[in-house]
Amino acid sequence: MIFIIKLIKNSQNELRVLKRVTRYLSTKSSKSDQTFDYSFDANPESVPVKEIDSNILKSFGKKSIELPKLDSEFVKSIDTITSLDLSYDSISWIHIQNDGTIIDWNFVELDKNLIYNPDFNISFEYLNKMYEQFLPQSSNAYIFEDKRYKAREAKMLQFVLKLQKNEIMLESLVKSKLLNQKDKKLFKMNSSKVAKKFNILVGNERVRAADLVQFMIRPKTDFELMFSNFLLADSDKYYEFFSKAKNQKEPLAINYLQASCFFNLLKDFNTI
Repeated sequence: MIFIIKLIKNSQNELRVLKRVTRYLSTKSSKSDQTFDYSFDANPESVPVKEIDSNILKSFGKKSIELPKLDSEFVKSIDTITSLDLSYDSISWIHIQNDGTIIDWNFVELDKNLIYNPDFNISFEYLNKMYEQFLPQSSNAYIFEDKRYKAREAKMLQFVLKLQKNEIMLESLVKSKLLNQKDKKLFKMNSSKVAKKFNILVGNERVRAADLVQFMIRPKTDFELMFSNFLLADSDKYYEFFSKAKNQKEPLAINYLQASCFFNLLKDFNTI
């Protein structure tokens, strides 16, 4: 019963975080004499929307994934794609061209005293600094993992909520940067659907994506598995970097798989 009460209270806290992000960004926007119109919708909608039939997703094999909503004009405007992930102690990303070539694949470690600071403004300003200093600024599509957290024990609840708060801040920050830019959008891809695509689920739990990606990008490998279409160009150049990434390998791998899925979605979209 106590756990349920805590869950309800912390869910209310999460909603307050959303409101504070909106209020904070609204204040920053008003100071610069800009009109602020903000939405927390997961997938942006455009009109007209070109529907995608899952039957044409041949490069995805037998299992379809949850697809972001796209329109033909936006697809034509895409030059680069960035897949982002915020973990407990880092932000990782992969930046690719519209032909699947990797531009940058990297991560930056976070100062936990700043990112988890109880003062919202301090943590948000720090995240904004990291974004402007390290993350790609020119992408047309920003891909986030639509995660589902489970706090199996009451003592894990605070940790989960802190992590979710920071993810909400990063997502909100990126959205604020994309305001009034019709050629740039943010999308979310269902984590379990992407994991199922690459057969890295045991039961309902995702196993290490890093092992699969390390094999995929291994130089001169004879990669004949069903995922060969998902191999991004110039991947082998990053093999040594990825091998030495240690604790960052898993989020880097998820970035890779998400970007690859989205890239293949664009290729299939253009064949309709």
